[in-house]
Amino acid sequence: MAMPVPRNARTDRRGGASASASAAALAALLAFAIAGCAAPVVPAAPGSAPTAVSSARPTAAASVTGTATYRERMALPPDAVFEAIIEDVSKADAPAVVLGRTQVTSIQVPVSFSIAYDPAKLDPRARYSVRTRILVEGRLWFTSDTRHPVLRDAGDTRVDIVMRRVAAAP
Repeated sequence: MAMPVPRNARTDRRGGASASASAAALAALLAFAIAGCAAPVVPAAPGSAPTAVSSARPTAAASVTGTATYRERMALPPDAVFEAIIEDVSKADAPAVVLGRTQVTSIQVPVSFSIAYDPAKLDPRARYSVRTRILVEGRLWFTSDTRHPVLRDAGDTRVDIVMRRVAAAP
């Protein structure tokens, strides 16, 4: 036969901790959790208030990299500007939405580029493509004329593009 367990202020009927002891333990645990979330305080110089150090990190932008070239054997003028753009090309009957853009001056062919974009703006159902062009005095000289898909999966961040010469206006 089992011996009866004496009751006192620290145990309940089943021999466990009392409600007041549980509440005290929970309060202590909550205090430690809140203290762990607080920003550390940096001691201030004499005569000024201490400041909290933010532990929040800015979101790192991802990038699509690549090279662009053209087949013609010609040098570009010094004022030529290369532009590469990541676009959402999901909607056939609507203008493409620009996700990221970069410009390069003082061009040497092949042009290496990196286009920064915000990964939080990606839609998994969307289709993304890179478009490139070279402008001279604001006029289009070269452009990409085929689709160059990117960002279909996590490692799909590199493209190599061959641009075509645009016919001169009459």
